[in-house]
Amino acid sequence: MNRFRSVTILCLLLSSTIANADSGTWSVVKQSFKNSTDQQQSGHFYKVDAIKLKQQLSRATHEGRSAAISQIELPVRNGVVESFTVEESPIMAASLAAKYPDIKTYKIHGVDNPYASGRLSMGPNGFHGMITDSTGTFYIDPDSENIYRAYGKKSQNKSEPFNCGVVGHNHESPLGVTAARSASRSAGSLRVYRLAVAATTEYVSVIGDPDKATEEIIAAITRVNEIYQRDLGIKLELIANNDDLLETSGNLPVAYSNEDSNAMLGENQQNIDAVIGFSNYDIGHVFGTSGSSGGDGVAYVGSVCDNPIKIENRVKAGGVTGHPNPVGDAYYIDFVAHEIGHQFSGEHTFNGSSGACFGDPRMPAQAFEPGSGSTIMSYAGICSAEDIVDHADAMFHAGSIELIDIFTDELGRDVTCGGGNIILNNSKPQVDESSDYKIPRKTPFILTATGTDADSDAITYAWDQMDAGTATSAISLGADFGDNALFRSYLPQADNFRHFPALGTTLQNKYDDSENLACQSRDLNFRVTVRDGNSGIGRDDLLLTVDNDSGPFEITSFNSSETISLDSVDITWDVANTDIAPVSCTEVDISLLTFNTTKTTYSETMLTQNVTNNGSASVTLPDSSNSKARFKIQCSD
Repeated sequence: MNRFRSVTILCLLLSSTIANADSGTWSVVKQSFKNSTDQQQSGHFYKVDAIKLKQQLSRATHEGRSAAISQIELPVRNGVVESFTVEESPIMAASLAAKYPDIKTYKIHGVDNPYASGRLSMGPNGFHGMITDSTGTFYIDPDSENIYRAYGKKSQNKSEPFNCGVVGHNHESPLGVTAARSASRSAGSLRVYRLAVAATTEYVSVIGDPDKATEEIIAAITRVNEIYQRDLGIKLELIANNDDLLETSGNLPVAYSNEDSNAMLGENQQNIDAVIGFSNYDIGHVFGTSGSSGGDGVAYVGSVCDNPIKIENRVKAGGVTGHPNPVGDAYYIDFVAHEIGHQFSGEHTFNGSSGACFGDPRMPAQAFEPGSGSTIMSYAGICSAEDIVDHADAMFHAGSIELIDIFTDELGRDVTCGGGNIILNNSKPQVDESSDYKIPRKTPFILTATGTDADSDAITYAWDQMDAGTATSAISLGADFGDNALFRSYLPQADNFRHFPALGTTLQNKYDDSENLACQSRDLNFRVTVRDGNSGIGRDDLLLTVDNDSGPFEITSFNSSETISLDSVDITWDVANTDIAPVSCTEVDISLLTFNTTKTTYSETMLTQNVTNNGSASVTLPDSSNSKARFKIQCSD
């Protein structure tokens, strides 16, 4: 069930703590910038014991064959080193893996933090890691010989300009073939798609040589797979002779027009069909270095496994991603995962209209995210004054998940093509059905969900607003037009509740434009997605109806910092018609939030319950002292 009405007051600035640690494998060293593109980039630098690291990885069992019992130590955030179970998780076809025996890929799961998961790749040119938990996404990348940079998503520089084009097409099935349909994603299975990734001469040159380019492509797809497997139940596997698609000195039938992404759509189709064979792959993509001032990408929407009657209509290799510096998370996640998302039918999810968000890129039916948005199919960091984050978070919006699920399930893409399904020993999480509510305008609220997992997996929760409405601009970002999304998405969290807006901003009475309260009568549609980290998801929808004739429901006493030494105090609040229909909140609960000295955590003490919602009450304070306490009043039901 969902408890939605709450008010918090006064100011609080949340901060984080920093802890440093060394391990037997990783030791902190002085900051280095040998391979960093910007000396303002932050993070922690480590020297790795390469022999010990390889020994830890060599003991990893093969994914799915037995329980993961091997462990590895990895740096995550702020100098902290944590333990993870590790399994070998190949993303290359067997014959391609045989050509490159020194390149391995792995799946990890947190031991110290069960909500953490990620992917690793190891090869002759170094080690790459991606770890996601409820606090963010963290990366480990080479800096120099045996020196690695561990950094968080937030420590990266703002995204450079990126031009993303999408091309629609009609799905044309061969005569006599009907697409199979299924009601929903199959539980306990992972869909495998055969991926062909080509590369331009310029890309190979920037990376170094064909072998290094192959290793870099594997690092990119390893990270893409972490998100696709967790959110979509999709695994991308590089085809057997993928290394034949790396352009060097005219070895491919058609030379790539590296600076013309639109031209490369057709060129890539011709090259992959000629070198690999049309029936030997499901999705094709090409990496380049186009976009002198940032990046460049274009893709046919919903083109995976496309099998038209006419050869000239083939587009399943129609995906291009280019960037002058085609390495690292900004390229892998913000760009590559985004363009491949289009090929799986994902549409843009931002609702802004500034900068790169202006014009055709906005998709009105999928414009679920305020401003530039923050998920993979958004335009995070490239929409000028409407940017709400600098980089995309490593997650798909619930609307994107639904759209891609429909494409892969109902259109039968898992039946008509692909490398087959991998049966997983996993049950998807279940979510209790929630109730709909009436809420007052301009009043913070809390949404709560109850999820369960038969496998006892550590499940996470993410709430996404599902309202696609009127576009905003640089001037109107955060405005309530009555139909547009007001609340941004956040990475999946361990907590089964979310404050709207975030508690930190509510306590300061200062709201940002990515989380704004409704100020008129309207509907707010939300979806909670519960992930188990093993390709299983559950979800539930709920509707909040905002009443313009009630609210704001807010505390009117203690509106400034005040020292209280009394056992009992009187609290007042503005009922604002919340006690009558349609909100009908006849009773309230009053609690005290007390924060730790570093302002990172809080505890809640219930002071009184089921008090008549008449605007005043006397409460008894606990026998303790705290310099960072806040009152909260919420509806009892």
